[in-house]
Amino acid sequence: MYSMFLGNMRAQKDIAYIYSNPHFFAGQSIVFTDAYNPPILLPSGVRTFTPTVDEIMQAEQLLSSRYNEDLKAYNFFKPEKNVRKKYFKYKRQYLGYIDQDGHKNIIMNLLNFKHKIQARKKFEGWESTYLVGFGDYYEKNIRTYEIDITYKTLKLG
Repeated sequence: MYSMFLGNMRAQKDIAYIYSNPHFFAGQSIVFTDAYNPPILLPSGVRTFTPTVDEIMQAEQLLSSRYNEDLKAYNFFKPEKNVRKKYFKYKRQYLGYIDQDGHKNIIMNLLNFKHKIQARKKFEGWESTYLVGFGDYYEKNIRTYEIDITYKTLKLG
């Protein structure tokens, strides 16, 4: 089993749980539940849902398998030989939503904690708040992907 509920969060404990899976990434990640009210604008008519461990594993597999194919349309895209290795040390935040067509989507926020002291400061509260940042540091150290686990596609978030 790869997940457990988070008990000592700064915010309500029912808004997220910890997820770990050493096959896909090092450390722990946060999965926001449907009780969480994200600080981002989601498309109209969608509703959030709590991703299951299986759905998160599907999203991780799709990130690795669809990355080079689905993102090549972006001008700045650079193909990766090993996507899992590239993002292995990034911490993750997962936020699920169901769109108007009934498709389940997972927004995967990847946070680069390579420079630990600076990351702890810049990413303070990442365990209880979906992070959005503006400026050079955040542009270099956060990668956000939207993964449609119904249609098995990937796009930039």
